[in-house]
Amino acid sequence: MEKYLKKILGVATYFYRKATAPVEHEITAINNLSSFVKAKANSFGIERLQLSFVSYDKETKKLSNSIDCFLKFDEALYLCDMILQQQLARLNKKERERCKQTGERYCKEIFTSTLGGIHEEKVRRKNLRSDGKAISRHFTISPGLKQDYVITCLQGAGHSNEKGLIVPDGNPDITIRVACSSSDLRKFALMIKSHIEGYISSQYAKGNYIRESSN
Repeated sequence: MEKYLKKILGVATYFYRKATAPVEHEITAINNLSSFVKAKANSFGIERLQLSFVSYDKETKKLSNSIDCFLKFDEALYLCDMILQQQLARLNKKERERCKQTGERYCKEIFTSTLGGIHEEKVRRKNLRSDGKAISRHFTISPGLKQDYVITCLQGAGHSNEKGLIVPDGNPDITIRVACSSSDLRKFALMIKSHIEGYISSQYAKGNYIRESSN
Protein backbone atom coordinates (compact mmCIF):
# COMPACT_ATOMS: atom_id res chain seq x y z
CA MET A 1 0.00 0.00 0.00
CA GLU A 2 2.81 2.37 0.94
CA LYS A 3 4.56 1.65 -2.35
CA TYR A 4 1.34 2.35 -4.27
CA LEU A 5 0.83 5.70 -2.48
CA LYS A 6 4.42 6.74 -3.25
CA LYS A 7 3.80 6.00 -6.91
CA ILE A 8 0.65 8.17 -6.93
CA LEU A 9 2.52 10.95 -5.12
CA GLY A 10 5.36 10.73 -7.63
CA VAL A 11 2.96 11.07 -10.59
CA ALA A 12 1.20 14.02 -8.93
CA THR A 13 4.55 15.72 -8.25
CA TYR A 14 5.61 15.25 -11.88
CA PHE A 15 2.48 16.90 -13.26
CA TYR A 16 2.71 19.71 -10.69
CA ARG A 17 6.27 20.48 -11.78
CA LYS A 18 5.21 20.41 -15.42
CA ALA A 19 2.35 22.81 -14.69
CA THR A 20 4.51 25.27 -12.74
CA ALA A 21 7.64 25.09 -14.93
CA PRO A 22 8.59 28.13 -17.07
CA VAL A 23 6.77 28.11 -20.40
CA GLU A 24 9.08 27.40 -23.31
CA HIS A 25 6.87 26.64 -26.29
CA GLU A 26 9.33 26.58 -29.18
CA ILE A 27 7.75 26.39 -32.64
CA THR A 28 10.82 26.33 -34.86
CA ALA A 29 14.34 27.76 -35.11
CA ILE A 30 17.06 28.89 -37.51
CA ASN A 31 20.54 27.99 -36.25
CA ASN A 32 23.99 29.34 -37.11
CA LEU A 33 27.39 28.45 -35.63
CA SER A 34 27.29 31.32 -33.13
CA SER A 35 23.68 32.56 -33.20
CA PHE A 36 20.10 31.46 -33.64
CA VAL A 37 16.53 32.73 -33.66
CA LYS A 38 13.68 30.75 -32.14
CA ALA A 39 9.99 31.33 -32.79
CA LYS A 40 7.95 30.70 -29.64
CA ALA A 41 4.27 30.44 -28.78
CA ASN A 42 4.79 31.69 -25.20
CA SER A 43 2.75 34.85 -25.84
CA PHE A 44 0.00 33.38 -28.02
CA GLY A 45 -2.44 34.15 -25.18
CA ILE A 46 -2.08 37.88 -25.96
CA GLU A 47 -1.89 37.17 -29.71
CA ARG A 48 1.83 37.81 -30.05
CA LEU A 49 4.59 35.78 -31.68
CA GLN A 50 7.85 35.80 -29.71
CA LEU A 51 11.13 35.75 -31.64
CA SER A 52 14.12 35.05 -29.40
CA PHE A 53 17.50 36.01 -30.88
CA VAL A 54 20.61 34.62 -29.17
CA SER A 55 24.33 34.93 -29.87
CA TYR A 56 26.97 32.81 -28.15
CA ASP A 57 30.65 31.92 -28.24
CA LYS A 58 30.94 29.00 -30.66
CA GLU A 59 33.97 27.63 -28.79
CA THR A 60 32.75 27.80 -25.18
CA LYS A 61 28.99 27.78 -26.05
CA LYS A 62 28.49 30.53 -23.45
CA LEU A 63 25.70 33.05 -24.03
CA SER A 64 26.86 36.42 -25.34
CA ASN A 65 23.60 38.33 -25.89
CA SER A 66 19.88 37.74 -26.23
CA ILE A 67 16.98 39.87 -27.49
CA ASP A 68 13.26 39.09 -27.54
CA CYS A 69 11.07 40.69 -30.20
CA PHE A 70 7.28 40.39 -30.35
CA LEU A 71 5.01 40.59 -33.38
CA LYS A 72 1.23 40.88 -33.37
CA PHE A 73 -0.43 37.99 -35.14
CA ASP A 74 -1.38 40.13 -38.15
CA GLU A 75 2.21 41.38 -38.51
CA ALA A 76 3.62 37.85 -38.19
CA LEU A 77 1.18 36.42 -40.75
CA TYR A 78 1.88 39.30 -43.13
CA LEU A 79 5.61 38.55 -42.99
CA CYS A 80 4.96 34.82 -43.46
CA ASP A 81 2.88 35.53 -46.56
CA MET A 82 5.64 37.79 -47.94
CA ILE A 83 8.05 34.88 -47.57
CA LEU A 84 5.77 32.08 -48.77
CA GLN A 85 4.33 34.04 -51.72
CA GLN A 86 7.85 34.90 -52.94
CA GLN A 87 7.37 38.66 -52.45
CA LEU A 88 10.43 38.80 -50.19
CA ALA A 89 12.43 36.78 -52.74
CA ARG A 90 11.58 39.32 -55.46
CA LEU A 91 12.65 42.20 -53.19
CA ASN A 92 15.83 40.27 -52.40
CA LYS A 93 16.67 39.87 -56.08
CA LYS A 94 15.94 43.52 -56.85
CA GLU A 95 18.13 44.75 -53.98
CA ARG A 96 20.99 42.43 -54.96
CA GLU A 97 20.86 43.81 -58.51
CA ARG A 98 20.92 47.37 -57.19
CA CYS A 99 23.95 46.59 -54.98
CA LYS A 100 25.75 45.01 -57.95
CA GLN A 101 25.16 48.08 -60.10
CA THR A 102 26.29 50.54 -57.40
CA GLY A 103 29.18 48.40 -56.16
CA GLU A 104 27.92 48.40 -52.58
CA ARG A 105 29.15 45.51 -50.42
CA TYR A 106 26.19 45.45 -48.03
CA CYS A 107 22.62 45.50 -49.29
CA LYS A 108 19.85 47.49 -47.64
CA GLU A 109 16.97 46.05 -45.62
CA ILE A 110 14.05 44.59 -47.56
CA PHE A 111 11.90 44.16 -44.45
CA THR A 112 11.82 46.02 -41.12
CA SER A 113 9.62 44.92 -38.22
CA THR A 114 7.47 47.30 -36.20
CA LEU A 115 9.49 49.23 -33.64
CA GLY A 116 8.91 47.80 -30.16
CA GLY A 117 10.68 47.29 -26.86
CA ILE A 118 10.18 48.60 -23.32
CA HIS A 119 8.74 52.05 -22.55
CA GLU A 120 10.53 54.59 -20.34
CA GLU A 121 8.28 54.13 -17.31
CA LYS A 122 8.87 50.39 -17.12
CA VAL A 123 12.61 50.84 -17.76
CA ARG A 124 12.87 53.26 -14.82
CA ARG A 125 10.70 51.10 -12.58
CA LYS A 126 12.85 48.02 -13.22
CA ASN A 127 16.11 50.00 -13.42
CA LEU A 128 16.97 48.47 -16.79
CA ARG A 129 19.02 51.44 -18.02
CA SER A 130 21.03 54.02 -16.09
CA ASP A 131 19.95 56.85 -18.43
CA GLY A 132 16.23 56.12 -17.99
CA LYS A 133 15.63 55.95 -21.74
CA ALA A 134 13.31 53.43 -23.33
CA ILE A 135 14.69 50.18 -24.77
CA SER A 136 14.11 49.97 -28.51
CA ARG A 137 14.00 46.59 -30.28
CA HIS A 138 13.32 45.57 -33.86
CA PHE A 139 14.68 43.29 -36.57
CA THR A 140 15.38 43.57 -40.26
CA ILE A 141 15.81 41.14 -43.16
CA SER A 142 18.42 41.83 -45.84
CA PRO A 143 20.16 39.96 -48.67
CA GLY A 144 23.11 38.09 -47.14
CA LEU A 145 26.72 37.88 -48.29
CA LYS A 146 27.19 34.09 -48.07
CA GLN A 147 23.56 33.09 -47.53
CA ASP A 148 20.34 34.19 -49.23
CA TYR A 149 19.21 36.26 -46.24
CA VAL A 150 20.48 37.70 -42.98
CA ILE A 151 18.07 38.51 -40.15
CA THR A 152 19.47 41.28 -37.93
CA CYS A 153 18.01 42.04 -34.51
CA LEU A 154 18.93 45.34 -32.84
CA GLN A 155 18.48 46.66 -29.31
CA GLY A 156 19.47 50.00 -27.83
CA ALA A 157 18.33 53.26 -26.28
CA GLY A 158 15.11 54.72 -27.61
CA HIS A 159 12.17 57.01 -26.99
CA SER A 160 8.40 56.56 -27.23
CA ASN A 161 6.68 58.59 -29.93
CA GLU A 162 3.07 59.75 -30.22
CA LYS A 163 2.08 56.50 -31.96
CA GLY A 164 3.38 54.37 -29.08
CA LEU A 165 6.35 53.08 -31.07
CA ILE A 166 9.81 53.03 -29.48
CA VAL A 167 12.15 54.81 -31.87
CA PRO A 168 15.90 54.06 -31.65
CA ASP A 169 18.24 56.79 -30.36
CA GLY A 170 21.69 56.46 -31.90
CA ASN A 171 23.54 53.22 -32.58
CA PRO A 172 22.29 49.92 -31.08
CA ASP A 173 23.89 48.47 -27.94
CA ILE A 174 23.36 44.89 -29.11
CA THR A 175 23.24 43.47 -32.64
CA ILE A 176 22.55 39.79 -33.38
CA ARG A 177 22.71 38.42 -36.93
CA VAL A 178 21.30 35.10 -38.13
CA ALA A 179 22.00 34.10 -41.73
CA CYS A 180 19.81 31.58 -43.55
CA SER A 181 19.01 30.05 -46.91
CA SER A 182 15.80 30.72 -48.80
CA SER A 183 14.50 27.23 -47.98
CA ASP A 184 15.26 27.65 -44.26
CA LEU A 185 13.35 30.93 -44.17
CA ARG A 186 10.38 29.38 -45.97
CA LYS A 187 10.30 26.45 -43.51
CA PHE A 188 10.50 28.93 -40.63
CA ALA A 189 7.57 30.94 -42.02
CA LEU A 190 5.49 27.85 -42.80
CA MET A 191 5.75 26.55 -39.22
CA ILE A 192 4.91 29.94 -37.72
CA LYS A 193 1.90 30.41 -40.02
CA SER A 194 0.51 26.93 -39.31
CA HIS A 195 0.86 27.37 -35.53
CA ILE A 196 -0.81 30.79 -35.47
CA GLU A 197 -3.67 29.61 -37.66
CA GLY A 198 -4.03 26.47 -35.54
CA TYR A 199 -4.18 28.55 -32.37
CA ILE A 200 -6.80 30.90 -33.83
CA SER A 201 -8.89 27.92 -34.98
CA SER A 202 -8.70 26.43 -31.47
CA GLN A 203 -9.95 29.71 -29.97
CA TYR A 204 -12.95 29.70 -32.30
CA ALA A 205 -13.63 26.06 -31.33
CA LYS A 206 -13.61 27.14 -27.67
CA GLY A 207 -15.99 30.01 -28.40
CA ASN A 208 -13.48 32.65 -27.31
CA TYR A 209 -14.14 34.89 -30.33
CA ILE A 210 -17.94 34.73 -30.03
CA ARG A 211 -19.53 38.02 -28.99
CA GLU A 212 -23.14 38.07 -27.84
CA SER A 213 -25.36 40.61 -29.55
CA SER A 214 -26.49 43.51 -27.37
CA ASN A 215 -29.82 43.72 -29.25
